[in-house]
Amino acid sequence: MGPADLVNATAIVGQKGGKDWMSCDGVYDGGSNVLSVAFDPSNLEIYAAWESGPKGNWAPAACSDYLHIDMKPFLLH
Repeated sequence: MGPADLVNATAIVGQKGGKDWMSCDGVYDGGSNVLSVAFDPSNLEIYAAWESGPKGNWAPAACSDYLHIDMKPFLLH
């Protein structure tokens, strides 16, 4: 499983509010996905996205861009 697969699997289950959880069609009534985060422990990498926009223009985290964070520089030896 690569990074794109990991993020895709995480984003699919994000509560977007629409009837199709596989889609980011812009209809987010009732959505509640504030954060969407995936962790790859084998590579010590985190992929995180967060919600954006006010009520009328709100987009759930799962439909936003994901930020890649490499945790290796933070390891304590």
